Amino acid sequence: MKIGEIEVIDVEQGSLEWFEVRRGLPTASNFSDVMASGRDGGISKTRDLLLRKLAGEIVSGVNREDFRNGAMDRGNAMEDEVRSLYAMIAGVQPTKVGFVRRAMRYGIIGASPDSFVGADRGVEIKTAAPHILIEILKADRVPPEHVIQIQGSMMVSGRKSWDLAIGYTGMPLFRKTVRRDEATIARLDLALSVFYEELDELVAWLRRYGKG
Repeated sequence: MKIGEIEVIDVEQGSLEWFEVRRGLPTASNFSDVMASGRDGGISKTRDLLLRKLAGEIVSGVNREDFRNGAMDRGNAMEDEVRSLYAMIAGVQPTKVGFVRRAMRYGIIGASPDSFVGADRGVEIKTAAPHILIEILKADRVPPEHVIQIQGSMMVSGRKSWDLAIGYTGMPLFRKTVRRDEATIARLDLALSVFYEELDELVAWLRRYGKG
């Protein structure tokens, strides 16, 4: 891939092929970990863990095991239901997307958008237990923990806006449109360049280890 090139790959999310195309890549879902810092500016444990997981994937050629829990399983089961409700309320026809890769000057980054809408918008579908969804609805703003993932998805895909839809069976739908924020994307770009430098160094060290 040439720098700046965007590639949309038609794979089913969660499939073996999906894990293969994202192996060793920082993706929008963990960009917040890339930007994390520890207490008093020290090393972030979550960032360091991600660094080691990706290095392990690159050197071993084996995908890491991802943690799953009941909330994740619930989200997968309800995603189509929430997407349909979002499509009806927003009056749009979302198109499912497998995986998107973009070549940057320091390496390739990726994202797994839940859907694209038209030529310039994407959609992130989330579910939340009713008591959490009520809190989100009352706050009436995008939860801070989703901001970097959404901006990162726009960075990877080149899109100008992104909708966040959060729902649960029988509950009202939370929906907000987020515009592309170039200042946030610039900070993310810098963090990714530093992260990639460290990742390349760790991979090189692993490949040299034990060879004298």
